[in-house]
Amino acid sequence: MKLQVKKYAYLIEELQERLNLNQIQLAQRVGTTPLSLSRWKNGHHTPSPMAIALLKQAVLDLGDRGRDLQKYF
Repeated sequence: MKLQVKKYAYLIEELQERLNLNQIQLAQRVGTTPLSLSRWKNGHHTPSPMAIALLKQAVLDLGDRGRDLQKYF
């Protein structure tokens, strides 16, 4: 299942909170810039397939704490 653009904001905010990362740190973790991350959150752009894979891996790394976020992939 592909994420819809408006779901990226929720996913990114939840990942930041659950991983206790700021926007710069999360951007580094998923191999992008803070500006790109901001654009995803604001619905101006969508992540590349590689970034989506890294977002998914970040969710999987959460284990049980991220189980509810797995439905977005």
